[in-house]
Amino acid sequence: MREGFVDLRANRDGESADGFWPSFTDIMTVVVMIFMLASTMVILRNSELLAELRAMAQAEKQAKDLAQSVGEENADLESRLAAAQSLADRLRMQLAHATAANRRQAEALSEHERQLSALRIRAAELEKLADERERIVESLSADLAAAERSQAELAAVRDSLADKLELTLAALEQTRHDYAAQGQLLEQVRHQSEASGARISELQTRYDALKVEYDKLFKPARSTKGRHVVEVRYERGESGPSVAFREGDAKPFERVPLSSLHQSLAGLKAKHRDKLYVKIIIPPDSGLSYNEAWNFTKDVLNKYDYYYQK
Repeated sequence: MREGFVDLRANRDGESADGFWPSFTDIMTVVVMIFMLASTMVILRNSELLAELRAMAQAEKQAKDLAQSVGEENADLESRLAAAQSLADRLRMQLAHATAANRRQAEALSEHERQLSALRIRAAELEKLADERERIVESLSADLAAAERSQAELAAVRDSLADKLELTLAALEQTRHDYAAQGQLLEQVRHQSEASGARISELQTRYDALKVEYDKLFKPARSTKGRHVVEVRYERGESGPSVAFREGDAKPFERVPLSSLHQSLAGLKAKHRDKLYVKIIIPPDSGLSYNEAWNFTKDVLNKYDYYYQK
């Protein structure tokens, strides 16, 4: 026993000669065993590390593939998102255009409805006006028919009175003639003269009565007394109807267009009012028909002559 340790070796007797080498062999064995254990542990550790490295490489590869796949999906999603945004922008623009078009159509429709309403109101007014005019025309037609009947009756009465007056005047003229003849024989036939005087007085009384009735039925005769006289001569020339005009009987006739004639007569009518006397002259060789001459005369007199304005 050395320094408290027990000697476990089997052969403790030959310790003095060769005791060093066994101890060294034991140490080397232990060292080799330790080295082998360490090598084994290192090998095992390297195997684990290699497995881990392979696993990490595989995982890294998978991560790269996954990242690449995710990147591609992200790019695809981004392109789809851009396309969707572009489509949304186009749809918003189309919606704005459609809204504006609808607004314009609504305004146009409202304007058309207002115009249609105004046209309906105008049509109703025109229909009422047409009805009123039709009633006026019917009334005027009735008045015209009554006036024509009255005119025909007055014409008949006038013709009858004219015939009576003509007969009376003829009788009066004959009586005056007889009275003149009897005046020469007054001394001889005084009783006949007195009878003739009574006859003349009676006829004069009848004439006065007839003249009073005639004046009641008709206006006073058309006269130039106290009137401003203008003369209008109407005839047919080589190029058509010709009109000549003058004021009074001292000035010469002046040929004027028909429009100038109406302007002159309208001015004279405004100036002289109910004192304007228009004398229409139709020469015998005027070349006008009866209707042309009568229509011109009636038109001018009805418009400007004082006698036809009342």
